[in-house]
Amino acid sequence: MTEDPWRTAVAASKTGLQAVLDAKGIPADAKAYVETVGTYADWYAQQSDFQAPGTYVGGPGPQMAAPQAKAVPDQYVAAVLKAGRICPAVTPAKIASQLMAASGFDPNKQSASGAQGIAQFPPEVWKQYAQSALDSPWNPDSAIERLGSALCDLSSQLSPLAGGDPYKLALAAFQWGATAVREAGGVPKSAKLQGDTNLAQTYVDYYAKDPRLTPGKAPSPSPSASQPASPAPPAPPASGKPAPPKPPAPQFDTSVSYQITNAWSGLVLDIPGDDNNPSAGVNVQQWHNQRAKDQFWRLVPVGKSGYYQIINGYSGKALAVKGDSHDDSAQIVQNDPSDSDGQQWQFQYAPNGSFWIANRGSGAVLDVYGDDDNTSDAGTIDQYHRQPTAQDQRWRLTR
Repeated sequence: MTEDPWRTAVAASKTGLQAVLDAKGIPADAKAYVETVGTYADWYAQQSDFQAPGTYVGGPGPQMAAPQAKAVPDQYVAAVLKAGRICPAVTPAKIASQLMAASGFDPNKQSASGAQGIAQFPPEVWKQYAQSALDSPWNPDSAIERLGSALCDLSSQLSPLAGGDPYKLALAAFQWGATAVREAGGVPKSAKLQGDTNLAQTYVDYYAKDPRLTPGKAPSPSPSASQPASPAPPAPPASGKPAPPKPPAPQFDTSVSYQITNAWSGLVLDIPGDDNNPSAGVNVQQWHNQRAKDQFWRLVPVGKSGYYQIINGYSGKALAVKGDSHDDSAQIVQNDPSDSDGQQWQFQYAPNGSFWIANRGSGAVLDVYGDDDNTSDAGTIDQYHRQPTAQDQRWRLTR
């Protein structure tokens, strides 16, 4: 379950385990009880008798001072830089700040809540983002990189929430789950949770000043979905009136695989089935992020045209417009790779670090069927002419 395990246990103590399993979370008739218990828990967390030495307690009332920031240990700098390049919303400074707040860079920390390692991964969150059974939250390099993936994914999922900072919401969802954040319409009203998320942001300015964590000064960062530096403006034409500079083409690391997440629904491009559907012609869908092989895609440049084939990580098939159609609402499928224009896609900058993904043949963009109203698993993916206000035509790339 994506809910905090303590909260679901409290619900089960009220309604019984089966009711929680049937609801796949906190049953409606237990929510008020869980919130009441949570309120008391927050109050007790403020009391000195229940605080471990050095504990930071957020929220109203007397608070202990936030621990002084420590410089990122040299052995973790490379991992912090790598995690901070996965998406534009989560910078190396933010990764370092979260590590400082969570563990003080202690790779052996075990919390009473069950959170583990330098990044303090809750066990259920680690299962979602670990890349193999051999991955471990106790391995600092793995944990730091997975932290970047988790925060990028959660930021992308929660970006449609009005008035909220996606990064702050991601910090809360990392601890309590995205469902709890969506239900609360923001950071849930837990003094400790709000204090923890605030603490994780407290150190960002400190780490932003560390030259080792400045991506531009780091050795050869791998290109990602972030926008490269703009080129110098072109020379003015003969008329003397300067032409507007052409936006640079996005740059991607073609040696890695990406997840392609819809900015509206928070769901990822997916092949139906459970890593078991290699058939050509299968309709592509959106699905909640399981970090399955068929939810990852490689970008293969089409010469120097600025277009890419988008190849599924499980099937090896290419993202394509069905029948190379030029029509609005034509379905998107996976097909055997070919030189068809219907398999070639251009990434165009859209608001808030997202992209429109335009087909070379039709000029239409990748779209979730419906009018910003489809947030369901198995939602159909189609193409449609670009609508500047449609949020479900915008996509984010994460690793």
